[in-house]
Amino acid sequence: MDWQKSLLSWEDATNQIALLPDFLSPIAAVASNIAKAGVWLEEDSGALLAGYRPDIGTHAYNITIFPPLKRALLGTYQQVNDFPLPGPIVKLLTHLNGCNILDLSIYGTPTSMAQNPPLLDRSRRAPLDISSGRHWRFEYTNPHENEVLFASRNVGDSGQIGYFMNPIGSVIGRGNDTIEVEEQSGPWDNITDWLESELE
Repeated sequence: MDWQKSLLSWEDATNQIALLPDFLSPIAAVASNIAKAGVWLEEDSGALLAGYRPDIGTHAYNITIFPPLKRALLGTYQQVNDFPLPGPIVKLLTHLNGCNILDLSIYGTPTSMAQNPPLLDRSRRAPLDISSGRHWRFEYTNPHENEVLFASRNVGDSGQIGYFMNPIGSVIGRGNDTIEVEEQSGPWDNITDWLESELE
């Protein structure tokens, strides 16, 4: 798999990071710090990559930021996957279509999953599919019906915290069924408070 990328100048890198809106400022702050060692733009996915980790894999980075998704494409995605998203997540994905930052993964909508029928395309880098969260959610402790699993973090060897958002934008973390993970973390009033806490 040959994913072509180009090294950005410091000015271009900081300009790209600065496009993140204020409510995602904790991501911008961490990305700006790690970007000092170099930032690449991946051609096929349009993702920003920083903090190269060859010890993990040839395509591994501390930060992968996927570009925003157009609202029309997001509407198609929701329709073909029969997966309506609450307003706060629509707002998130139209500014940041998924992100991996340190050990935190924020899910997004792979563009191939907006086709009819939706199909995962392994030939290009893509965010974890947020609609798949409706199946993954049952691995976590007591998720509520109105919550959408939109992010996760690995903890220890087998533990994982899933982060759920409700229709008004509050976030709560729920542990999976391993003993290494606390049953619940948060809640946070909004995604900014959650990011500040988790990226501290």
